[in-house]
Order: sequence, then structure tokens, then C-alpha cells
Amino acid sequence: MYITINDLSFMFPFYSETDFQAALKQFIQICKELESSRCHNVAGITRVEIDKTFPIYPNGSLYKAIQHIEDNNEKKYFLSLLVNRGCRTQTSASAFLYQGKSSTACTAAKDDAVVSLESEEGLKEVSFQGEISAESVSIKNISRNEHILFYRDMLGLRIFEPNSEKHKKDRDNPYGKGKVASPMDLPDEEAQELLDRAVFIKNRLYARKGKNNYAFMNTIGCIYHGYIAADLGDDILTELNKTKWD
Repeated sequence: MYITINDLSFMFPFYSETDFQAALKQFIQICKELESSRCHNVAGITRVEIDKTFPIYPNGSLYKAIQHIEDNNEKKYFLSLLVNRGCRTQTSASAFLYQGKSSTACTAAKDDAVVSLESEEGLKEVSFQGEISAESVSIKNISRNEHILFYRDMLGLRIFEPNSEKHKKDRDNPYGKGKVASPMDLPDEEAQELLDRAVFIKNRLYARKGKNNYAFMNTIGCIYHGYIAADLGDDILTELNKTKWD
């Protein structure tokens, strides 16, 4: 899926440049997260045409504000969002109407989601209501980290939660009748990083770190636990060898 930049969110002015720059910094961070390896179902962000002359804060346009972004990497990334992404194909001429403003980009994104600058109270929520051809429509909205977690299944987020009762850190663990569980020796943070990179092979996620191969099992929803997989077949090892792990 593609996430579309919400052009409506650049049509509401801020009280000050300081407020705008803080909101823009958050917007950039959210976009980076959506385009990171963590959101496996997101193919990318699509750009829209934004009026850079609009007075986004008193005596200041978006064009002027861009020049005042202090972090050069953030400035380059934001400019790339405005210029170097593909535009979403408009499937309908009917515009989405919200708070007296209109957007055909939001119409095209109504079945997916938009990423928004928090320029207005309604854009701080996980969705916002408007109209398309006089019919009420709800748009999925992502403008803060809580929204990414809210839409975690849709975005393809993977969250590592250890099954420490079954998979001990330092030893094989007998459980049940004649069963032994392999250990999970990685700290949670390292396990999460590896889970984000893991690849599907035969409907299960596998990855490699150092000398060990790991399997990740789905616990529920987007929650996974993992363990050292020491007895993998040649077919799975062949697929794992296609990825550069270290």
C-alpha cells in the first residue's frame, strides 16, 4: 500500500513559526517511520502538490519555512517528499471536503491512509470525517506514533514480545511431554531489529545474526516471539543465504 501526504494539513495556519517547525519535525519523523523497514506493508509515500506560498504561519510561507529547517538531513528529506515521490493517480474527480477545504488526493487515499501535519485538532486523531459528493467519509490518518501502533496490522508492523517462559535465554527448556524449546539468547531490542529484517520462508519468518539462525513465530496479530533455529533444512538455509545479514 501507499500512504498519501495529506495536502489539507498544509492548508491550516499555525500561530507561530516555532509551532510550525515543531509540527514539521514530527511530520518528518512519522514519514521516516512509515518508509522504514518496520512498516512492511508500506510500499512508499506518495506526494501531492502543496501551495508553498500559503501563509503557514504569520508572515511566513512554507517556502520560507523550509529555508529555516535547522537539520540539513531533515530539510533534504522533506524536500524529497515534496519532489521525489510519485503522485497518486486520481480515480475520481470528486473532492474530499473538510473544514471548508477540498482535496482530491484524500479522495484517492480513502481506502488506504494519509500522513498529516498536525495543523488542526481533527488531524491529531486516528481518522477525520469529511464528505465526498455529499456522503460522509472517514479518512484513516497517521500523524503521530500512536497512530502507527493503532494501524499496526494494516501497516505490517512486527512487534517482538519474548516468550521467556518457554524460550529461556541460556538453555534449552523442557516443556510438556517429551518437548524441548530452543533458547532465545538475544536482548529484546536486538531481537526486534532482527525481526524487522526477517524474511518469510514457507510461511514462517527466519533471520540470521552472527553464527545463529532464528525463527520467529506469530503469537497473535502483529506480535511475534522467537528462538534459535539450530536444525533448519537445506531448503530454508538456501533461502537464508540469499540475504546478507551482517
